[in-house]
Amino acid sequence: MAGPFRPPEPARQTGASSEKGGRRLSGRPCWNFAKGKCSYGDACAYLHDVATARGRDLSSDETRSSEEKRDDADDADDVTPQPTLLYFLHKSQQQLGADPARSLLARVLEQDGLFAQTRDVKSCRLFWGCASPTGPHLANLPHGAFVNHFPGTTAITHKHRLAERLRLHPEGDAIAPKTFILPSEEKQFAAYDAETHDASSADAAGARWIVKRAVGGEGRGTTVARNANEALEWTRTDAGGRERTWVAQKYVANPLAFETQSDSGERLKADLRAYVLLTRWNDDGTYTAYVYTDGLVRFAAKAWDPYDMDPRVHLTNNAAATDRTHERASTPTDGDSSTWDPDAHFKRNWSFKSLEAELEKTRGHGSYDSVWAGVRRAATVALSSLPKRERDLSPECPSSIGDSPRRHFELLGMDLLVDDALAVWLLEVNSGPSLGAGTKLGGRVSGTHHEVKGSLVADVFNLLGIGEDDPGADERDELRRASLTRFQPL
Repeated sequence: MAGPFRPPEPARQTGASSEKGGRRLSGRPCWNFAKGKCSYGDACAYLHDVATARGRDLSSDETRSSEEKRDDADDADDVTPQPTLLYFLHKSQQQLGADPARSLLARVLEQDGLFAQTRDVKSCRLFWGCASPTGPHLANLPHGAFVNHFPGTTAITHKHRLAERLRLHPEGDAIAPKTFILPSEEKQFAAYDAETHDASSADAAGARWIVKRAVGGEGRGTTVARNANEALEWTRTDAGGRERTWVAQKYVANPLAFETQSDSGERLKADLRAYVLLTRWNDDGTYTAYVYTDGLVRFAAKAWDPYDMDPRVHLTNNAAATDRTHERASTPTDGDSSTWDPDAHFKRNWSFKSLEAELEKTRGHGSYDSVWAGVRRAATVALSSLPKRERDLSPECPSSIGDSPRRHFELLGMDLLVDDALAVWLLEVNSGPSLGAGTKLGGRVSGTHHEVKGSLVADVFNLLGIGEDDPGADERDELRRASLTRFQPL
């Protein structure tokens, strides 16, 4: 691991988070446990997470003698305090979790005392927000501060704008499904659907379009449709009288599906969440970016059947697949609590390492390399679709080149679908990919998410050199740091 940052230790859950299937878990940390001890023990309905309890391992702390504790305190007094850098969080709950101060990002930054959180943006070394800073935040950012967004990347992170940019790219049609922007392209959409829809074919009753809100996440407002009429009716119904933009994306008819449990015999549709770090975006449209070699494989909640129009068959992001809570994903309908599966949310997630092993076993040697080449290609096309950085786009917020007063970067989450021929299709690009390892309610923690995202966050900061006194703006320094992480340059 390059640099001072390292992945946090896996969270060791106790109490209600690991008892009774987590059904009574509120999702909020138990403050009594964080302070030292909870008298309710495993009966407590709040989260007992040793790793987040004020940074102390309480399971061992409570068993140590008072002499050992005094010795540690004396040793601590002998250590010269190291300078602490400061980071500022702004509206980041959706990305980091219900309590950003206890997030993976906070653990990576704070675990060795290098960073501490501040509420004063004027003193921060790192600004982490839901969007590029504006107004007073922008005006008060200090010279040299790192900012986790570039202004203007909505050109590819908003679904309708990505569709427009890909139409201008010579490889756009080769890496992304056909997409229409609604309601502005209703007529073209209906005409195309009529031309390509064979009502007499066996596929006529199956899903042909995925309809999504142009801006938004977690699968909200997303559905599947058999034809243009169904898709357009959905947009009118979902609008609720509000002006809204949607995209209708051609359904990839032969998605890769896996048998996730050997005894079930059911195959689930899967997609990939790949991570791309953009570190430079120049005025002429050129860029410097890296793709992370690990990521998430996410599965639908219901067995693959192209004729079943239940969205749970076709939607693969975790929030949509589990109706945004791990509990509803597996709630028994017959009243039999023995069928409750508290880990259903996470059984539909693999790492890329697991995907590689499965593909090599079932599809032959080199199959994963083919998929990985497709991931890199899709990421390259998406980023090369970025427009030139017009200087009037945001004159107060220049690129992170040369003597820029700020160092911008952006961590993007790319959603990709692999078809049965191992071709990789770009579905969308997210500007705020989830960096949480727990369920939506903040309860149970996924070992896969914790490992992938914890290492990702640490590698992002090490590649950028955020913890160094003078990380330098030279691209050669950055490439050197990247070579010591799991990022590959694009």
